[in-house]
Amino acid sequence: MKNKIESAIMIETLEQRFQKDKVSSESRAFMEELFMDGNLGNRAYSNILPFNEENMICDAPDERIELINQFYESINRHGINIFPGHSGSRECFIEYIDNLIRLEQTLNPFIVVEHSLKEHLAFLRNGVFDIGWDLYTFPGDRMASNGKIAEFLQFEAKRFGFGILEISVKDRKMKLNYSEEYSERDIYSNTPESSTNPNIADITAILSDSKPSFGSHLKGFKLPLAEDAHDNRVLTDVKEYGFHIVWINSEGLQPDYGFTIGLEYSYEHPEIILMGLPIGAGKNIINKLGAEIKNGQRFIESDDYIKISSQKFMVKKMDISNYGDYLGYFIWFYRSLKIPPTVMQLFWPDESDKFPWDKGFNKKFLTSQPLLSEDLSS
Repeated sequence: MKNKIESAIMIETLEQRFQKDKVSSESRAFMEELFMDGNLGNRAYSNILPFNEENMICDAPDERIELINQFYESINRHGINIFPGHSGSRECFIEYIDNLIRLEQTLNPFIVVEHSLKEHLAFLRNGVFDIGWDLYTFPGDRMASNGKIAEFLQFEAKRFGFGILEISVKDRKMKLNYSEEYSERDIYSNTPESSTNPNIADITAILSDSKPSFGSHLKGFKLPLAEDAHDNRVLTDVKEYGFHIVWINSEGLQPDYGFTIGLEYSYEHPEIILMGLPIGAGKNIINKLGAEIKNGQRFIESDDYIKISSQKFMVKKMDISNYGDYLGYFIWFYRSLKIPPTVMQLFWPDESDKFPWDKGFNKKFLTSQPLLSEDLSS
Protein backbone atom coordinates (compact mmCIF):
# COMPACT_ATOMS: atom_id res chain seq x y z
CA MET A 1 0.00 0.00 0.00
CA LYS A 2 1.46 3.36 -1.00
CA ASN A 3 1.47 6.40 1.30
CA LYS A 4 -0.44 4.56 4.00
CA ILE A 5 -0.42 7.46 6.45
CA GLU A 6 -1.68 10.00 3.95
CA SER A 7 -4.40 7.61 2.80
CA ALA A 8 -5.51 7.04 6.38
CA ILE A 9 -5.77 10.80 6.92
CA MET A 10 -7.82 11.10 3.73
CA ILE A 11 -10.20 8.35 4.84
CA GLU A 12 -10.59 9.87 8.31
CA THR A 13 -11.29 13.33 6.90
CA LEU A 14 -13.79 12.08 4.34
CA GLU A 15 -15.61 10.09 7.01
CA GLN A 16 -15.87 13.11 9.29
CA ARG A 17 -17.13 15.35 6.52
CA PHE A 18 -19.59 12.72 5.36
CA GLN A 19 -21.03 12.02 8.82
CA LYS A 20 -21.39 15.72 9.62
CA ASP A 21 -22.95 16.32 6.22
CA LYS A 22 -20.71 19.33 5.66
CA VAL A 23 -20.69 19.05 1.89
CA SER A 24 -23.35 19.78 -0.69
CA SER A 25 -25.17 16.90 -2.37
CA GLU A 26 -23.47 17.82 -5.64
CA SER A 27 -20.00 17.71 -4.07
CA ARG A 28 -20.84 14.51 -2.23
CA ALA A 29 -21.94 12.83 -5.45
CA PHE A 30 -18.71 13.95 -7.11
CA MET A 31 -16.61 12.59 -4.22
CA GLU A 32 -18.43 9.26 -4.35
CA GLU A 33 -17.90 9.00 -8.09
CA LEU A 34 -14.15 9.63 -7.73
CA PHE A 35 -13.91 7.29 -4.80
CA MET A 36 -15.74 4.44 -6.58
CA ASP A 37 -13.23 4.80 -9.38
CA GLY A 38 -10.42 4.43 -6.86
CA ASN A 39 -9.31 7.94 -7.78
CA LEU A 40 -8.28 9.38 -4.42
CA GLY A 41 -5.38 11.10 -6.15
CA ASN A 42 -7.68 13.47 -7.99
CA ARG A 43 -6.73 17.09 -7.35
CA ALA A 44 -10.41 18.01 -7.18
CA TYR A 45 -10.43 16.76 -3.58
CA SER A 46 -8.43 19.84 -2.60
CA ASN A 47 -11.55 21.92 -3.34
CA ILE A 48 -13.61 19.87 -0.90
CA LEU A 49 -11.30 18.80 1.91
CA PRO A 50 -9.84 21.22 4.47
CA PHE A 51 -6.18 20.80 3.55
CA ASN A 52 -3.92 23.80 3.05
CA GLU A 53 -1.72 22.24 0.41
CA GLU A 54 -3.28 23.18 -2.92
CA ASN A 55 -1.44 20.46 -4.78
CA MET A 56 -1.98 17.76 -2.21
CA ILE A 57 -2.14 14.34 -3.88
CA CYS A 58 -3.20 11.17 -2.12
CA ASP A 59 -2.65 7.74 -3.60
CA ALA A 60 -5.45 5.21 -3.47
CA PRO A 61 -5.28 3.39 -0.10
CA ASP A 62 -5.01 -0.10 -1.60
CA GLU A 63 -6.08 -2.30 -4.47
CA ARG A 64 -9.47 -3.26 -3.05
CA ILE A 65 -11.42 -0.49 -4.74
CA GLU A 66 -9.96 -1.55 -8.08
CA LEU A 67 -10.86 -5.18 -7.31
CA ILE A 68 -14.47 -4.14 -6.68
CA ASN A 69 -14.53 -2.55 -10.14
CA GLN A 70 -12.98 -5.68 -11.68
CA PHE A 71 -15.67 -7.74 -9.96
CA TYR A 72 -18.33 -5.57 -11.63
CA GLU A 73 -16.58 -5.76 -15.01
CA SER A 74 -16.54 -9.56 -14.78
CA ILE A 75 -20.32 -9.59 -14.31
CA ASN A 76 -20.67 -7.21 -17.27
CA ARG A 77 -18.76 -9.61 -19.48
CA HIS A 78 -21.37 -12.26 -18.80
CA GLY A 79 -24.20 -10.12 -20.10
CA ILE A 80 -25.54 -8.46 -16.97
CA ASN A 81 -24.95 -4.71 -16.94
CA ILE A 82 -23.78 -3.35 -13.59
CA PHE A 83 -24.58 0.23 -12.63
CA PRO A 84 -23.09 1.40 -9.31
CA GLY A 85 -25.20 4.08 -7.69
CA HIS A 86 -25.14 5.90 -4.38
CA SER A 87 -28.21 6.45 -2.24
CA GLY A 88 -28.44 10.19 -2.89
CA SER A 89 -28.96 9.74 -6.61
CA ARG A 90 -30.96 6.50 -6.60
CA GLU A 91 -34.34 7.79 -7.79
CA CYS A 92 -32.86 9.84 -10.63
CA PHE A 93 -30.57 6.97 -11.50
CA ILE A 94 -33.37 4.41 -11.80
CA GLU A 95 -35.43 6.83 -13.92
CA TYR A 96 -32.43 7.27 -16.22
CA ILE A 97 -32.02 3.49 -16.61
CA ASP A 98 -35.76 3.08 -17.27
CA ASN A 99 -35.54 5.58 -20.10
CA LEU A 100 -32.37 3.96 -21.42
CA ILE A 101 -34.06 0.58 -21.71
CA ARG A 102 -37.03 2.13 -23.49
CA LEU A 103 -34.75 3.76 -26.03
CA GLU A 104 -32.31 0.88 -26.43
CA GLN A 105 -34.37 -2.26 -26.75
CA THR A 106 -31.26 -4.45 -26.98
CA LEU A 107 -30.00 -3.51 -23.51
CA ASN A 108 -29.62 -6.56 -21.27
CA PRO A 109 -31.16 -6.87 -17.83
CA PHE A 110 -29.05 -5.03 -15.29
CA ILE A 111 -28.07 -5.00 -11.65
CA VAL A 112 -27.96 -1.77 -9.70
CA VAL A 113 -25.51 -2.01 -6.81
CA GLU A 114 -25.96 0.66 -4.19
CA HIS A 115 -23.27 1.73 -1.76
CA SER A 116 -22.48 5.10 -0.27
CA LEU A 117 -19.13 6.75 0.34
CA LYS A 118 -19.60 5.95 4.02
CA GLU A 119 -19.81 2.24 3.21
CA HIS A 120 -16.71 2.49 1.02
CA LEU A 121 -14.78 4.05 3.89
CA ALA A 122 -15.97 1.39 6.33
CA PHE A 123 -14.86 -1.21 3.80
CA LEU A 124 -11.34 0.22 3.69
CA ARG A 125 -11.19 0.28 7.50
CA ASN A 126 -12.68 -3.13 8.23
CA GLY A 127 -12.57 -5.09 4.97
CA VAL A 128 -16.33 -5.68 5.07
CA PHE A 129 -18.53 -4.08 2.42
CA ASP A 130 -22.34 -3.84 2.70
CA ILE A 131 -24.00 -3.52 -0.70
CA GLY A 132 -27.63 -3.18 -1.71
CA TRP A 133 -28.45 -4.76 -5.07
CA ASP A 134 -31.45 -5.01 -7.38
CA LEU A 135 -31.80 -6.96 -10.59
CA TYR A 136 -34.00 -5.23 -13.16
CA THR A 137 -35.36 -6.68 -16.37
CA PHE A 138 -37.97 -4.10 -17.37
CA PRO A 139 -38.49 -0.46 -16.42
CA GLY A 140 -39.74 -0.33 -12.87
CA ASP A 141 -39.78 -4.12 -12.50
CA ARG A 142 -37.42 -6.12 -10.32
CA MET A 143 -36.82 -9.70 -11.24
CA ALA A 144 -38.56 -12.23 -9.01
CA SER A 145 -36.32 -13.86 -6.39
CA ASN A 146 -33.73 -15.93 -8.18
CA GLY A 147 -31.20 -17.98 -6.27
CA LYS A 148 -29.11 -18.56 -9.40
CA ILE A 149 -28.27 -14.85 -9.53
CA ALA A 150 -27.03 -15.02 -5.94
CA GLU A 151 -24.93 -18.11 -6.68
CA PHE A 152 -23.51 -16.42 -9.77
CA LEU A 153 -22.49 -13.34 -7.77
CA GLN A 154 -20.94 -15.45 -4.99
CA PHE A 155 -18.75 -17.35 -7.43
CA GLU A 156 -17.56 -14.22 -9.24
CA ALA A 157 -16.82 -12.39 -5.98
CA LYS A 158 -14.55 -15.19 -4.78
CA ARG A 159 -12.42 -14.86 -7.91
CA PHE A 160 -11.48 -11.34 -6.84
CA GLY A 161 -10.79 -12.01 -3.19
CA PHE A 162 -14.23 -11.35 -1.73
CA GLY A 163 -16.06 -13.90 0.35
CA ILE A 164 -19.79 -13.20 0.40
CA LEU A 165 -20.68 -13.66 4.05
CA GLU A 166 -24.35 -12.88 3.51
CA ILE A 167 -26.52 -12.50 0.43
CA SER A 168 -30.26 -11.99 0.54
CA VAL A 169 -32.39 -12.32 -2.55
CA LYS A 170 -35.49 -11.22 -0.66
CA ASP A 171 -33.99 -8.10 0.95
CA ARG A 172 -31.47 -7.46 -1.87
CA LYS A 173 -28.53 -7.13 0.52
CA MET A 174 -25.02 -8.45 0.09
CA LYS A 175 -22.08 -8.41 2.55
CA LEU A 176 -18.60 -8.80 1.06
CA ASN A 177 -15.59 -9.68 3.18
CA TYR A 178 -12.19 -9.07 1.63
CA SER A 179 -9.33 -11.54 2.15
CA GLU A 180 -6.59 -12.56 -0.23
CA GLU A 181 -7.23 -16.10 0.98
CA TYR A 182 -10.50 -16.13 -0.98
CA SER A 183 -8.89 -15.20 -4.27
CA GLU A 184 -8.63 -17.90 -6.94
CA ARG A 185 -6.35 -15.87 -9.21
CA ASP A 186 -3.39 -13.53 -9.11
CA ILE A 187 -5.02 -10.27 -7.99
CA TYR A 188 -2.07 -8.29 -9.34
CA SER A 189 -2.42 -9.70 -12.84
CA ASN A 190 -3.46 -7.16 -15.47
CA THR A 191 -5.13 -9.85 -17.57
CA PRO A 192 -8.37 -11.16 -16.03
CA GLU A 193 -8.77 -14.89 -16.25
CA SER A 194 -11.89 -16.22 -17.91
CA SER A 195 -14.59 -17.31 -15.51
CA THR A 196 -15.56 -20.95 -15.05
CA ASN A 197 -18.71 -19.96 -13.19
CA PRO A 198 -20.90 -23.12 -13.01
CA ASN A 199 -24.06 -20.98 -13.27
CA ILE A 200 -23.24 -19.48 -16.69
CA ALA A 201 -25.82 -21.63 -18.53
CA ASP A 202 -28.53 -20.65 -16.06
CA ILE A 203 -27.63 -16.96 -16.29
CA THR A 204 -27.65 -17.11 -20.09
CA ALA A 205 -31.14 -18.63 -19.99
CA ILE A 206 -32.35 -15.98 -17.55
CA LEU A 207 -31.04 -13.19 -19.76
CA SER A 208 -32.53 -14.73 -22.87
CA ASP A 209 -35.97 -15.08 -21.26
CA SER A 210 -36.02 -11.64 -19.67
CA LYS A 211 -34.57 -9.32 -22.30
CA PRO A 212 -36.72 -6.23 -22.84
CA SER A 213 -38.87 -6.52 -25.93
CA PHE A 214 -40.57 -3.13 -26.02
CA GLY A 215 -40.92 -2.24 -29.68
CA SER A 216 -38.18 -4.69 -30.72
CA HIS A 217 -40.64 -6.59 -32.94
CA LEU A 218 -41.26 -3.42 -34.96
CA LYS A 219 -38.47 -3.41 -37.54
CA GLY A 220 -36.90 0.04 -37.83
CA PHE A 221 -39.00 1.55 -35.03
CA LYS A 222 -37.58 4.47 -33.06
CA LEU A 223 -39.32 6.35 -30.30
CA PRO A 224 -40.14 9.91 -31.39
CA LEU A 225 -38.62 12.82 -29.51
CA ALA A 226 -40.97 14.98 -27.46
CA GLU A 227 -41.27 18.54 -28.76
CA ASP A 228 -43.77 19.86 -26.21
CA ALA A 229 -45.60 18.95 -23.00
CA HIS A 230 -48.28 16.95 -24.85
CA ASP A 231 -45.66 14.79 -26.58
CA ASN A 232 -43.89 14.25 -23.27
CA ARG A 233 -47.14 13.16 -21.61
CA VAL A 234 -47.71 10.54 -24.32
CA LEU A 235 -44.21 9.10 -23.95
CA THR A 236 -44.37 9.19 -20.14
CA ASP A 237 -47.68 7.30 -20.04
CA VAL A 238 -46.38 4.69 -22.48
CA LYS A 239 -43.29 4.23 -20.33
CA GLU A 240 -45.13 4.05 -17.00
CA TYR A 241 -48.42 2.39 -17.93
CA GLY A 242 -47.75 0.67 -21.26
CA PHE A 243 -50.10 2.89 -23.26
CA HIS A 244 -51.63 6.35 -23.49
CA ILE A 245 -55.23 7.26 -24.33
CA VAL A 246 -55.84 10.18 -26.68
CA TRP A 247 -59.39 11.52 -26.31
CA ILE A 248 -60.79 13.79 -29.02
CA ASN A 249 -63.66 16.19 -28.24
CA SER A 250 -65.11 16.95 -31.66
CA GLU A 251 -67.52 19.63 -30.40
CA GLY A 252 -70.49 18.16 -32.28
CA LEU A 253 -68.82 17.99 -35.69
CA GLN A 254 -68.45 14.22 -35.34
CA PRO A 255 -68.65 11.74 -32.45
CA ASP A 256 -66.16 12.10 -29.64
CA TYR A 257 -63.68 9.24 -29.62
CA GLY A 258 -60.56 7.89 -28.02
CA PHE A 259 -57.68 5.70 -29.17
CA THR A 260 -54.63 4.11 -27.64
CA ILE A 261 -50.94 4.64 -28.28
CA GLY A 262 -48.54 1.99 -27.03
CA LEU A 263 -50.42 -1.32 -27.02
CA GLU A 264 -48.49 -2.47 -30.09
CA TYR A 265 -45.20 -1.10 -28.77
CA SER A 266 -45.52 -2.55 -25.25
CA TYR A 267 -47.56 -5.72 -25.70
CA GLU A 268 -47.48 -6.54 -29.43
CA HIS A 269 -51.24 -5.98 -29.58
CA PRO A 270 -53.15 -3.81 -32.10
CA GLU A 271 -54.12 -0.34 -30.91
CA ILE A 272 -57.80 0.33 -30.04
CA ILE A 273 -60.18 3.10 -31.16
CA LEU A 274 -63.58 3.59 -29.48
CA MET A 275 -66.20 6.09 -30.71
CA GLY A 276 -69.45 7.66 -29.54
CA LEU A 277 -69.26 7.27 -25.75
CA PRO A 278 -68.76 9.93 -23.03
CA ILE A 279 -65.14 10.48 -22.06
CA GLY A 280 -65.48 8.94 -18.58
CA ALA A 281 -67.14 5.74 -19.77
CA GLY A 282 -64.94 5.52 -22.85
CA LYS A 283 -61.64 5.83 -20.99
CA ASN A 284 -62.81 3.39 -18.32
CA ILE A 285 -63.58 0.76 -20.98
CA ILE A 286 -60.26 1.27 -22.77
CA ASN A 287 -58.32 1.09 -19.51
CA LYS A 288 -59.99 -2.17 -18.54
CA LEU A 289 -59.32 -3.58 -21.98
CA GLY A 290 -55.68 -2.44 -21.73
CA ALA A 291 -55.29 -4.15 -18.34
CA GLU A 292 -56.46 -7.44 -19.83
CA ILE A 293 -54.09 -7.02 -22.79
CA LYS A 294 -51.20 -6.40 -20.38
CA ASN A 295 -52.06 -9.69 -18.68
CA GLY A 296 -51.80 -11.54 -21.99
CA GLN A 297 -55.36 -11.38 -23.35
CA ARG A 298 -55.67 -10.94 -27.12
CA PHE A 299 -58.59 -9.17 -28.82
CA ILE A 300 -58.74 -9.92 -32.52
CA GLU A 301 -61.49 -9.74 -35.11
CA SER A 302 -63.97 -12.58 -34.71
CA ASP A 303 -67.66 -13.31 -34.31
CA ASP A 304 -67.24 -13.64 -30.56
CA TYR A 305 -68.34 -10.97 -28.11
CA ILE A 306 -65.97 -9.27 -25.68
CA LYS A 307 -67.31 -8.65 -22.19
CA ILE A 308 -66.05 -5.62 -20.27
CA SER A 309 -67.82 -4.90 -16.98
CA SER A 310 -70.64 -7.24 -18.10
CA GLN A 311 -71.14 -5.16 -21.29
CA LYS A 312 -70.79 -6.65 -24.78
CA PHE A 313 -68.33 -5.33 -27.34
CA MET A 314 -66.85 -6.49 -30.62
CA VAL A 315 -63.73 -5.52 -32.57
CA LYS A 316 -63.14 -5.03 -36.30
CA LYS A 317 -59.93 -4.09 -38.09
CA MET A 318 -59.87 -0.38 -38.95
CA ASP A 319 -59.23 0.50 -42.59
CA ILE A 320 -55.79 2.08 -42.94
CA SER A 321 -57.28 4.72 -45.28
CA ASN A 322 -59.05 6.23 -42.25
CA TYR A 323 -55.91 6.61 -40.13
CA GLY A 324 -55.14 10.13 -41.35
CA ASP A 325 -58.60 11.46 -40.43
CA TYR A 326 -58.68 10.11 -36.88
CA LEU A 327 -55.28 9.03 -35.53
CA GLY A 328 -52.95 12.05 -35.54
CA TYR A 329 -50.88 11.22 -32.44
CA PHE A 330 -50.83 7.53 -33.37
CA ILE A 331 -49.21 8.48 -36.69
CA TRP A 332 -46.70 10.69 -34.84
CA PHE A 333 -45.72 7.89 -32.44
CA TYR A 334 -45.23 5.25 -35.15
CA ARG A 335 -43.89 7.59 -37.83
CA SER A 336 -40.55 5.74 -38.10
CA LEU A 337 -42.37 2.69 -39.55
CA LYS A 338 -43.03 2.29 -43.25
CA ILE A 339 -46.36 0.62 -42.51
CA PRO A 340 -48.21 1.70 -39.33
CA PRO A 341 -49.50 -0.99 -36.94
CA THR A 342 -53.00 -2.42 -37.01
CA VAL A 343 -55.80 -0.59 -35.20
CA MET A 344 -58.95 -2.36 -34.01
CA GLN A 345 -62.24 -0.47 -33.78
CA LEU A 346 -64.16 -1.38 -30.64
CA PHE A 347 -67.96 -1.44 -31.22
CA TRP A 348 -70.76 -1.30 -28.65
CA PRO A 349 -74.37 -2.53 -29.23
CA ASP A 350 -77.69 -0.68 -29.14
CA GLU A 351 -80.37 -1.26 -26.54
CA SER A 352 -81.33 -4.51 -28.30
CA ASP A 353 -77.77 -5.90 -28.18
CA LYS A 354 -77.44 -5.42 -31.94
CA PHE A 355 -74.30 -4.08 -33.60
CA PRO A 356 -74.11 -1.63 -36.55
CA TRP A 357 -73.83 -4.44 -39.11
CA ASP A 358 -76.75 -6.41 -37.66
CA LYS A 359 -80.20 -6.26 -39.20
CA GLY A 360 -82.48 -4.16 -37.01
CA PHE A 361 -79.69 -2.07 -35.46
CA ASN A 362 -81.03 1.27 -34.21
CA LYS A 363 -79.92 3.65 -36.98
CA LYS A 364 -79.80 6.66 -34.68
CA PHE A 365 -76.57 5.21 -33.26
CA LEU A 366 -74.91 4.88 -36.67
CA THR A 367 -73.65 8.45 -36.47
CA SER A 368 -72.23 7.76 -32.99
CA GLN A 369 -69.80 5.12 -34.19
CA PRO A 370 -69.00 5.41 -37.92
CA LEU A 371 -67.96 2.15 -39.57
CA LEU A 372 -64.24 2.61 -40.07
CA SER A 373 -63.51 -1.07 -40.45
CA GLU A 374 -62.01 -2.61 -43.56
CA ASP A 375 -64.99 -4.77 -44.43
CA LEU A 376 -67.70 -2.35 -43.27
CA SER A 377 -66.67 1.10 -44.53
CA SER A 378 -67.70 0.31 -48.10
